[in-house]
Amino acid sequence: MDEGLGLIDGGRTRSLAKATTCLMAACPPRTVTSLVAPMCNRGPSVSTLQRLTASVYKHFEEIADAVLSAVRRQEMISEEAVRVSGWFDGVMVNLRKGECPVGTEDDRGTSGSNWREASCATMTF
Repeated sequence: MDEGLGLIDGGRTRSLAKATTCLMAACPPRTVTSLVAPMCNRGPSVSTLQRLTASVYKHFEEIADAVLSAVRRQEMISEEAVRVSGWFDGVMVNLRKGECPVGTEDDRGTSGSNWREASCATMTF
């Protein structure tokens, strides 16, 4: 991508590009710049990191079907396998007429809201 930063194909610079791409998936660009700077003469710019990430993503889009298909073929799921998933969330519930929000004495509460938060869960087997 940028010869001055060592982010070009070949030799040890390819591994730096791979590491940088992985870091971009987990950290903000400025953090990646500060982490990568000691490995280069100078840290890559945010725009260089964004170009690198976009380039990798463009290449992956071209091969995504083949890669994902190969990964799925390698998966081995036992016949006895069971999947359980759970989702927990909060929802806002409208209060009934005359119902007071928790911790208040009047029907509108101190915030002027007629809503209360409630928890809900979804379990899938």
